Amino acid sequence: MMTGIHGRRLLLRPIEPSDVPDLHRIAMHPAVGPRWRNRGHLVTLHDFASTLEDGVLTQLVIAEAGNPTRALGLAAALSADLVSRHCSVGIVIDPERHGSLVGVEASVLFVDYLFSRFDFRKLYFESIAGSEEQYVSLIGPVLAEEGRLRDHLYCDGALHDQVILALERHEWANRSALVQAFLRTPGEVAL
Repeated sequence: MMTGIHGRRLLLRPIEPSDVPDLHRIAMHPAVGPRWRNRGHLVTLHDFASTLEDGVLTQLVIAEAGNPTRALGLAAALSADLVSRHCSVGIVIDPERHGSLVGVEASVLFVDYLFSRFDFRKLYFESIAGSEEQYVSLIGPVLAEEGRLRDHLYCDGALHDQVILALERHEWANRSALVQAFLRTPGEVAL
């Protein structure tokens, strides 16, 4: 069995060099690029690979348990402040899997991993205004809007507000049944 966090259908595992081309393809896709790290800028595979670790505390490839060598996406903890005990979470999924439960399961597993592995008080999620419901549907009504940057992001030919959502540790602790529903074996969250 491959090392990582095993969900019912997914495996979150460390990045391998062979994952970089799949992750680059996902990042450069028009449905993903403007909303993720490079904000729609086209970068070479080499440049993408050389900046993949920038500002990252930890990140895990999202793969199917039955096909663990193909990257379906990436879950990353970014801009971590270990003194104030918070970080930003970024989850990107292959557009071919949008609308499936891949994003839901990956988010639940990664959030639980971060709260169990690190002493974070709070995790932040950033979204383009109008898209924040993707997070509410992923994790439930435990997210709170903590900020809104007006006309902050240029995407799809227009300026959009950036919404900053927060998930607090005590709110997540109340969601243990949700977490257990996505674990392959209850209690299995070791990496």
